[in-house]
Amino acid sequence: MAFVENTVNNLAADFEKSAAKGHNFVKSLITKIIQTMTTLTDADKIKLYFPKHTKRMLKLFVLIINCIVQSRTVCLYKCRDKVPGALGKKHKAKANSNYMRIIRFFKMKLIAEFIDGIHHLILNIVEIEPTYLIMDRSNWKIGSKNVNILTIGGLLEGAFIPLHWLQLNKRGNSNYDERIDLLDYLIELFHLFGKSVEGLILLADREFIGAEWLKYLSFQKLSFVIRLRENMYAQLQTVNGKKNSHLNH
Repeated sequence: MAFVENTVNNLAADFEKSAAKGHNFVKSLITKIIQTMTTLTDADKIKLYFPKHTKRMLKLFVLIINCIVQSRTVCLYKCRDKVPGALGKKHKAKANSNYMRIIRFFKMKLIAEFIDGIHHLILNIVEIEPTYLIMDRSNWKIGSKNVNILTIGGLLEGAFIPLHWLQLNKRGNSNYDERIDLLDYLIELFHLFGKSVEGLILLADREFIGAEWLKYLSFQKLSFVIRLRENMYAQLQTVNGKKNSHLNH
């Protein structure tokens, strides 16, 4: 898997540029990426996480990651220009051919199984900070189609790393059942790797409220810090919530 070595070298060069600019987060993040990819230079090791996909597909996956990191964009049309450097100096394919190579990745079968592999890969090799879980939702439109992503993840060097997500196929807020589905999957994923969500602190915005939801978090032994709307107060266990006038400004 020679091109992975090129990937490591390219990321190392990128690391030096970022470090020179004083980008501490980029420095630490790329360091972790380099360390991780150095341990995965054998295609067989990577394939352990993706048993239903070919080595060819996995090579393409790592290639795309390399191009995105170097381009600092997820625009695939721009990422194509980084393909020659990732594959080595002898690669002389035209830009359009490189673009079509990247596009082929997104025509894969068994997408859900591949995403599961990414989840397993992240949890097994990335040191997510063992304190917080973060739940959030983002809604936008592509033409007339609503894209509404509910996601949960952790922190790596102060940056949010998504660990699981759901496409809600609607506009607006998530509901109780959707949040339960999201968190239940993450709990199962943690158990698979000998981890637990017990004692972690869930951080969430004011969308993620409701008595049944908060009871569920308590049942899972999750602490939580959730922003409330201005006109709300609550009583949780023996602690009396109070709306203080000095907090409403």
